[in-house]
Amino acid sequence: MAEELSKVNAALSSRVGIHADIVAPYVVELTTEEQRQRWLPGVASGELLLAIGMTEPSGGSDLAALRSAAG
Repeated sequence: MAEELSKVNAALSSRVGIHADIVAPYVVELTTEEQRQRWLPGVASGELLLAIGMTEPSGGSDLAALRSAAG
């Protein structure tokens, strides 16, 4: 599927992966049942698109390397 999506747009495959493989598991594992019932149907249908934001300077795309701490 990723290969076919890349034929349309090189970034499209990455977007689908972020939506389905990176962010969706967080929603499934780290939310309440009420939140899952509210958001996951739209996520599954494509009505809602998931994304991830990184805010630490110099963090790049390696989320595991982020070292922020609350003070």
